[in-house]
Amino acid sequence: MDTGGQGNFQGGPPGGFPSGGRPGGFRGARGLFFMNPTLLLVVLGVTMLVLVITFYQIYKKAGFNGIMGLLMLVPGVNLAAMLFVAFADWPVLKKVREIEQERAVAAAIAPPTAE
Repeated sequence: MDTGGQGNFQGGPPGGFPSGGRPGGFRGARGLFFMNPTLLLVVLGVTMLVLVITFYQIYKKAGFNGIMGLLMLVPGVNLAAMLFVAFADWPVLKKVREIEQERAVAAAIAPPTAE
């Protein structure tokens, strides 16, 4: 039988697979989330909550206002917020430098102790 140079096996559909679909049983847009929109909303909500809590902790530990974690929900602003945190002078590190400088000054002023 002449397949016209397409390489399809005899009697098969034009796609080249016996069932006409992709191998592995993937059905495209008819997957799990499209069959159950409630499940999609729950997964999306939990993901967003984990994202906000994670960035709240990161911003708080860096010395910024933890509420900045809500910025991660705004497209575009989230990238700007991450770049700001990456390149800004962190308040926590400023405080560490101040403490180190105070200790250095105190050590330079204090008279040596006789042992």
